[in-house]
Amino acid sequence: MSRYEITVDGKAHSVSLDSPIVEGSKIRARIDGIEVTAAFSFHSRAEPSGILRVQNRNFHIDLGGMRDPSSPTIRIDGRNAVVELRSLPIQPPQEKQVPSLAKPTTVAHGVIVAPIPGRVMSVRVRKGDPVKSGQPLLLLEAMKMENEINATEAGTVRDVWVTEGAGVKKGERLLEIS
Repeated sequence: MSRYEITVDGKAHSVSLDSPIVEGSKIRARIDGIEVTAAFSFHSRAEPSGILRVQNRNFHIDLGGMRDPSSPTIRIDGRNAVVELRSLPIQPPQEKQVPSLAKPTTVAHGVIVAPIPGRVMSVRVRKGDPVKSGQPLLLLEAMKMENEINATEAGTVRDVWVTEGAGVKKGERLLEIS
């Protein structure tokens, strides 16, 4: 992912570009936090102008004014606009805090049950996998919070009773480690 701050006529916008490119000249981006799909098509290879399509809106863009590196002026829909682009550092993902409610609960030796009702976002282990104490086993979403369920002990995954996307109730068996 790439992050930029684009200033158009004095108004700053935050832009994050996802990779890979969707298809051809289309890209996925977040502009001021809103996810959009955009595409640029040149009128011809000789002209630095074309149409920028963002969602369902077309903008006629002429990049001719940017031939001079000291001039950040382009034309958008026939009017001059001063554009400045600044690359921003990519911030590492924030560690999610696991609420104390979401501590895994064991009912029988090695059987881990859901500490709260929710939906299984991802299962990170399979039957037969070796696990270490504290290793993430699955991700449970509850009340719009992601709760990582970790192994309470080292061992081997004996059984997995849930699948991705499944809804679970508090106390429902998730998996067993022996």
